[in-house]
Amino acid sequence: MSKEQDLKYIKDFSKITISSVCEELNIDRSNILAGRASEKNTKAVKQKIIEKLNALEG
Repeated sequence: MSKEQDLKYIKDFSKITISSVCEELNIDRSNILAGRASEKNTKAVKQKIIEKLNALEG
């Protein structure tokens, strides 16, 4: 990878936040972080984070 590609990857990685994922899924971030969210919502947030990370690779 070139320096420019590495820098783009780093910048795109930094855009992935729990807040942005929760907002996108319409899930309350505080419930996720406090462990009060349902198993379904917790898994949805985890899956979305994985999807976003995988998208960086491709």
